[in-house]
Amino acid sequence: MGIFLCLMPLRYLGDFTSDAMLVDPNSGLTRFLRILTSLAAIAIFLHLLGALAAGGRLVRFFRPVKNARTLLSELRSRTFFSDRSVAVSDFFQSLQLRKTFFLGFWGAVGILMWTLIPTGLYAVADAPQGPQILITLAGGILLTLVCSWVPVLQAGYACEERFSLYTQLQRGRQLFRRTPLLWTLAFLLGYALTIVLYLFKIVAPPQDALWLLTTVFIAIIYPARIYIGWVYSRSCRKMDEPWRVWRWFWSLVSFAICGFYVFMLFFTRNIGANGKLVLFEQPLLLIPSPF
Repeated sequence: MGIFLCLMPLRYLGDFTSDAMLVDPNSGLTRFLRILTSLAAIAIFLHLLGALAAGGRLVRFFRPVKNARTLLSELRSRTFFSDRSVAVSDFFQSLQLRKTFFLGFWGAVGILMWTLIPTGLYAVADAPQGPQILITLAGGILLTLVCSWVPVLQAGYACEERFSLYTQLQRGRQLFRRTPLLWTLAFLLGYALTIVLYLFKIVAPPQDALWLLTTVFIAIIYPARIYIGWVYSRSCRKMDEPWRVWRWFWSLVSFAICGFYVFMLFFTRNIGANGKLVLFEQPLLLIPSPF
């Protein structure tokens, strides 16, 4: 946010310079704006470096004089580079990039292990008639079943980091029976937000705008994933199960939610920029990226 706010004046100044070059590239005003823009870019660049080196808090981006004094005092004490080196090293170590990457990679493999074949069958038919529709119908039923238990298995894998949990379907069902209402609400929230995200897939944005749309995807789907993790934690702590009628009722409701989601998923390939490939891009279960 601090970098964005500091770059806004430079963006406006650059727009004025570009307009002046289009109107009269050889005028004195155009040369003045070009020099002014270059000097402003250098000054803002140095200011951003100082703000980041002084700690990177938002208030630092609006106090250039204090940043300069802080950096000068640290440079005199000869601890600046060593302190920043340790801070950057600790930051990257705290991210655990290698561990997180493989956790996400094998998590995606586990999801595709369940969804790839049903989704492939679901994508066979090109029209709502003919013999292919039977294959698509079978794929839709299988995908509905898969969508009703895969979030539970994925939450277990993310919590315990064991790939074998993707195969423990009985354990997933047991966790659902302990808190059926909460899991049903988790499915409702997650798949409803997923359908909303498919609306952003209608038209592919320019390549340089993908990063902004990706942040929107993450922000929208993140609450559902956090809620699923909370429900999983609560299900693990709760040992008793409610009475059978209550469990069956919410099981039917959750199956209906998953069925409606799969039904809506069938039409996304007609509006998505990537065609049938959209069926495989499920933001709730896989990477929350637009394209």
